[in-house]
Amino acid sequence: MSEAKSSPAVTIKEVAEMAGVHRTVASKILNNSKNSRISEVTRKRVLRVAKRLNFESEKKFSLPDETVSFGLLSGFGYSRKENPFFSDVFDGIAEEAEKRGLNIYVINSAKRLSFRDLYQQEHFLGVIAINPDAGILTQFEVAKLPLVGIEAPHHLSSSLLYSIRTDSFQGAYNSTRYLIECGHRNIHYLGYSNSAGKELMHSLERFEGVAQALKESGLFKGHKPVSVPLEGGNSAHMVGESLGYAAMKKLLGTNPPKPFACVCFADTHAEGAYRAVRESGLHIPGDVSFVGYDNLASSSAMAPPLTTIDVPRYELGKAALTTLLEIEEGHADHDKVLATQLITRSSVLNLNG
Repeated sequence: MSEAKSSPAVTIKEVAEMAGVHRTVASKILNNSKNSRISEVTRKRVLRVAKRLNFESEKKFSLPDETVSFGLLSGFGYSRKENPFFSDVFDGIAEEAEKRGLNIYVINSAKRLSFRDLYQQEHFLGVIAINPDAGILTQFEVAKLPLVGIEAPHHLSSSLLYSIRTDSFQGAYNSTRYLIECGHRNIHYLGYSNSAGKELMHSLERFEGVAQALKESGLFKGHKPVSVPLEGGNSAHMVGESLGYAAMKKLLGTNPPKPFACVCFADTHAEGAYRAVRESGLHIPGDVSFVGYDNLASSSAMAPPLTTIDVPRYELGKAALTTLLEIEEGHADHDKVLATQLITRSSVLNLNG
């Protein structure tokens, strides 16, 4: 008489799928992890499923904290010279990861990567993406996997996207209101576009803030962003500086009435615009006033020091990793907005006397 074959052992992955949680959540619950912040509701649900499936825990399913990892996806480098904005974001992520004993996989390109395969790796929490676009989000939607996006465009919407951002519209609006309060009436926005001349979404969000402030003051006269196409470069800093330089040259070519003021997409844009103004023989802020965006360390060293919007870059990074852990625990917010602040320096001429 042949011996009956025993059913294959139920895995943690199967328990997690049935309970509707990530496998690392199920692993922590089933191994009675003391360091977990998982809600009691989720814990009870997983234990009920495990009992129903006759799951038997084994030593091999333990989850040492030091083996837990997550991915960080960005198209630019993380050094301060290459990308001064996101190097600070990365510092926030890295410090929080160190505090929690997590490992980071740095992902430079999504083109040759299967996110589904990545998530199948044992003890992998998920992915944080810096400046994700619709193409990146689509890959996660197809794979039915969650994504934490830092400074994702506001128009991106998905039940799988958890956005950590600042309010670009409000920041640019506040910049423009400040210029108006200083007596400026000729105000322009320096942004950037794609090769077809269409303003890119991150830039458009800030332009809309500028336009709203102008409309409320009766100064809007069909303004459009002063933009040049975004092209490749060796670093985010170099790209931003060249965009600002080219946009300012384009604006100066229209011979705008002076004095005038510019709200720049970023501090790096303002650096390039400063250079273009000086080459034309004009003065800052006597002829042209500037407000930047980001409050990079270099902005206070510009001549004159740049008035700008301070973005809590370090806090963006910390909040992103916290959100990734909250997704695992089943209680993450889909949209976290961090406040910005106007930093006034010497790049704006006060026309009120």
